[in-house]
Amino acid sequence: MANSNLPVPTPEQESPLWGRNFKLVVASVIVVLLALLVWQFASLIRLVVIAAMLAFILNPLVVLVDDRTPLKRGSIILLVYIGIAVAIIWALVALGFAAYAQLDNLLLQLPDYVNNISQSIESFVTSSRPLFTIGDFSLIPSQLPWADIQDRFLNMLSPLTSGGATFLGDFATATLGWLGNLLFVFMISIYIANEFPKLGDYVANFATDPGYRHDAERLVRDFGRIWSAYLRGQVILGLVIFVVVWLGLLLLGVENALALGLVAGVLEFVPNLGPIISAIVAVVAAFFQTQNYLGLGPW
Repeated sequence: MANSNLPVPTPEQESPLWGRNFKLVVASVIVVLLALLVWQFASLIRLVVIAAMLAFILNPLVVLVDDRTPLKRGSIILLVYIGIAVAIIWALVALGFAAYAQLDNLLLQLPDYVNNISQSIESFVTSSRPLFTIGDFSLIPSQLPWADIQDRFLNMLSPLTSGGATFLGDFATATLGWLGNLLFVFMISIYIANEFPKLGDYVANFATDPGYRHDAERLVRDFGRIWSAYLRGQVILGLVIFVVVWLGLLLLGVENALALGLVAGVLEFVPNLGPIISAIVAVVAAFFQTQNYLGLGPW
């Protein structure tokens, strides 16, 4: 063999053993570099994670169709993702029309809101009743410098109002960016879904010993099954919460019930705090509602 003619390295030519401190320095540098890469590509990593989650969620559906049809897995994945894309577009269009109707209703009620707020502020400013008293000191609203407070408030709002001319451009840019991210997520998710059956082999190849290889294959298989079931459960729970909150608020006569139900369904993915935040949003929306078809007031 050709390799037998290669010279044997002398002890001086062999690679020296790494010391403990040197290994620690190298490991620290690698960790820092990995942290910098994660920080630099955080937005890209987030999109890849979303794509992987989508592939996990849709994999049981792909497997179900694959077992019952002669179609190839790639064709099934394309059909499933096209169906998901059509459903998302339909939902966006339907929610867009509903959101437009609710926004139009809000704009019609805006003068009444402004009038009520103005009356409340005027009543508060001209009130001679002290808000609280500490010893000889009493805070009376009518004695406060409301003109200076108004000027400071308008100065705070001036940067927001001055940027109104660029709002449409920023909105269009954000929309194009969102569509680009959605397309990227779909493309990466399709690739992950197509390679999903080989995932166990990829991980198992790192384990050279037969026993470890078997453990790696079993861990990947069990992890995929448990994680897919969890994600599917969260999606189903979010859809159920969306429908229940939407119909419940609709029956109670709360305005913007569709938007509030959508917020509740999305926040269901946030553990513990999600339902609390969605409940607070619904309570605030119902509290400032003037009336409903049942004649119920906020109290």
